[in-house]
Amino acid sequence: MKRLFLLLFAIAFYLSFASAASTCLTVNSKTTSSYLNELPSLNSQLSSCTISVPSSANSIIKDGNLLVSIKMNSGAIEQFYVTISGQKVSAFTRGKPTSYNYEAKLGEDTMDKILQSKDVSNDILIGIKNKNIIISANG
Repeated sequence: MKRLFLLLFAIAFYLSFASAASTCLTVNSKTTSSYLNELPSLNSQLSSCTISVPSSANSIIKDGNLLVSIKMNSGAIEQFYVTISGQKVSAFTRGKPTSYNYEAKLGEDTMDKILQSKDVSNDILIGIKNKNIIISANG
């Protein structure tokens, strides 16, 4: 069950980057800092783009927020969250929401690797396996 949970969360985490799996969103960033600055552009793109949560994940990924906390090389913590509404990604927001369902914690180097990856889903799963990405449910 734990592996299934991790796999389904990895799918949601993958959605938060809206990378190659989505032909309607364009992520240009290759570094964490530039990705965080690109979030408003991703929100604009969402107005003409639909990213659905895979039906296989509907039972675990409910409407709400998925928080991503990134420990920067400077020691600072940067956060953004993905809002799921009606089983679709409805927003990318910088900061921390008042409530969230899940949190993924990772370092800047891991985030940079994911942003530069040609196989994002595999690199996320490797990050989870190697404990470079720690996932927890909130509540």
